[in-house]
Amino acid sequence: MGILAFANSRDYRDECEARGIEVRSRSDVEARGIETVMSETLATLGERCERIFVDVDMDVLDRAFAPACPGARPGGLAPRELFAAVRLAGRHPKVIGADFVEVDPERDVADLTLFNTATALLSFAAGVLERER
Repeated sequence: MGILAFANSRDYRDECEARGIEVRSRSDVEARGIETVMSETLATLGERCERIFVDVDMDVLDRAFAPACPGARPGGLAPRELFAAVRLAGRHPKVIGADFVEVDPERDVADLTLFNTATALLSFAAGVLERER
């Protein structure tokens, strides 16, 4: 979710299509809103899967917010969009966990990426707590 148009090769796109992996583009997120796209994605996965594990590649963030992510590009998600998405994921009853990857702390600037990663993790945890209530 949030893939930029020029971020990956055609081979990767073909592989996703061959395996039935749905890709939600950055432009789709921008046009329809992160909450809508994430809610639809979780609903679809919830129908297909017994359990869901969320892999959060922090390089989905705009490069300005994630200098420690070698794959981050201009035009990515804003932190608030990512925080909203992972909070929704945490609330979903079939989500059993999440990881936060693609961060090289030695490349960070003013701990910006690390703060965004920590806030994303806390947002996910807050969603889990909301689910349990």
